[in-house]
Amino acid sequence: MSDSPHDWEQIERLYNAARELDAAECDAFLVRACDDERLRQEVRSLLRYERAAGGFLERPAIAEAARSLACEARPALTGRRISGYDIVALIGAGGMGEVYCARDRRLGRDVAFKVLEPTIAADPEYRQRFEHEAQAASSLNHPNIVTIHSVAEEDDVTFITMELVRGQTLRQIMAAPMPLRTVLDVSVQLSSALSAAHAIGIVHRDLKPENIMVTPDGLVKVLDFGIARREGAPEDDDTTIGTLAYMSPEQALGRPAGPASDQFAFGAILYEMLTGHHAFQRESRTETLDAIVSTEPRAVQTLNPDVPAPLREIIARCLSKQPDARFASTRDLDVALRQVRDDVSHWPTRRRLLWIGAGTVAATIAGSAAWIFWPPHTLAVLPFANTARNDGIEYLCLGLTESLIGRMNQLPLVVKSFRLVSNFAGSAEDPRTIGRQLGVENVVTGGVVAAGGHLLVTAELIDVATGASLWTKRYDHLAATIFKLWDELATAIVDDGLHLRLTRDERRALLSRPTDSVEAFDLFLQGRRFQMSTTEDDYVAARALLQSAVDTDPRFAEAWIALGGTYWLPGARRCVAAGRSVPRAGDGAQPAAVRPRLRPRDKAVLFGLELARCGAPMEGRGVGARSRHHD
Repeated sequence: MSDSPHDWEQIERLYNAARELDAAECDAFLVRACDDERLRQEVRSLLRYERAAGGFLERPAIAEAARSLACEARPALTGRRISGYDIVALIGAGGMGEVYCARDRRLGRDVAFKVLEPTIAADPEYRQRFEHEAQAASSLNHPNIVTIHSVAEEDDVTFITMELVRGQTLRQIMAAPMPLRTVLDVSVQLSSALSAAHAIGIVHRDLKPENIMVTPDGLVKVLDFGIARREGAPEDDDTTIGTLAYMSPEQALGRPAGPASDQFAFGAILYEMLTGHHAFQRESRTETLDAIVSTEPRAVQTLNPDVPAPLREIIARCLSKQPDARFASTRDLDVALRQVRDDVSHWPTRRRLLWIGAGTVAATIAGSAAWIFWPPHTLAVLPFANTARNDGIEYLCLGLTESLIGRMNQLPLVVKSFRLVSNFAGSAEDPRTIGRQLGVENVVTGGVVAAGGHLLVTAELIDVATGASLWTKRYDHLAATIFKLWDELATAIVDDGLHLRLTRDERRALLSRPTDSVEAFDLFLQGRRFQMSTTEDDYVAARALLQSAVDTDPRFAEAWIALGGTYWLPGARRCVAAGRSVPRAGDGAQPAAVRPRLRPRDKAVLFGLELARCGAPMEGRGVGARSRHHD
């Protein structure tokens, strides 16, 4: 049937009149009142469904469908200047209004300029509520959520300005079959965005492929959070926001939408990406409503047998008719999806199968067991920012970075060295740009603030390829519990961010501490900060602090190594040659006591320390001679 405004006006008029009649009178009335069998059949379907569903069609969904179709479009705004924005071109339209590309004359940038549909903007109560909700949505700061700049009104035009995203809608991408890995990449970014929004009580309510953009480099951006609602806020009295094909059963029945409603829409989108079919859409709106409320979609495996079972289970849970049967939180959905993505990423590709085959042949020739090589994750822990520019904690920022790198190096990861990443300390570059320079898949970034004896640490794990935030968290710890902070941070990055499955030994290595003394560790971090300098005075200051660290804990191996480095490294030899006194360890503190725990290179460092303590010049001995050759 036609979706013209005139048709829907007639359907609504007939429906309202016929619903007051009994079944026997109804059909005769429709024949007399309408000569179009298509429209009569649509009204009969609505009436049948109303009787089956207990009258829910009085509620908003059908009213919204009819009203949105009957609305007349406003004249195009192209070429006008509104509130400092030059309207350049119409780029889209929907039930809430039209979207234009506009030029911000003040900031010299292009923005998306969304104009609210007149009947919505004309309702003062709704408009005020809309503005409050848009302000709440503007607080969302997530790489997969489009940024809202402002909400304003001028010349009877109510509008929102937001980030202009270049790329394709997910609807356009779905026109062609999507590989499983692409579906999972898009889905994980989408679940990450929803999880972040739900965590602060924002519900989207109109999630659909048309509201999801994918940039040329694969970054997903969720649009139209400006029509979102804070969880717990009152629902609209006469409007259910949502697109019918992706509307949850509770929305279709006019009930409040919560995070679980977004999960339902997410499940419908995921179903469609994997199968190429709508989960619930039927020939008529009435049949679609019926399917959403009471019918299960076709089994995913009958349409795409290659979808792994865990992913099918996620879809089935999201599409549960009862909200309580879906995920308890969207964070749980996000974690489940990431696990599936990580498992699928380890499926053999053609290249890996070639490696396996080559390895098997080599093993057969050698008469040994076959081996399989799986490339590990690559990671860079970028220097944590001194957020408040407090010189007194600069050493903690660098120490946190170096400590995390040391811990991650105990795991099956390729981690960039502290020496390499320290070059980016204080850098304002985008972490993704730095990650590409370093050639890694993921980067850890964050900041440190000290206040009132507390350490406030924020950390985030970012996917370099997509810009997606894989994990983010804020910690608030007493400075005296710094080891607990270190443990929680390292564990969260590995478990919640990278989703690594560690062996017992790997877990023990991750949580191992170089010393049990917070005082010794603090002295060590201060010493390492000075040791990064190249001046003689800083090297001497580093020695004094590191000497105090080993005096405080004589079995602190890393402090001994760092102390040895102040004598052994080429930059420190000038200090020894200049006749500076060599600090000595306290009674009972012997480097030999920690030697069983050290690598050969570390033992060489301690050997240099012993040479210095014995008064022997560094020049002409071992590594010192080689270093002098390169001076």
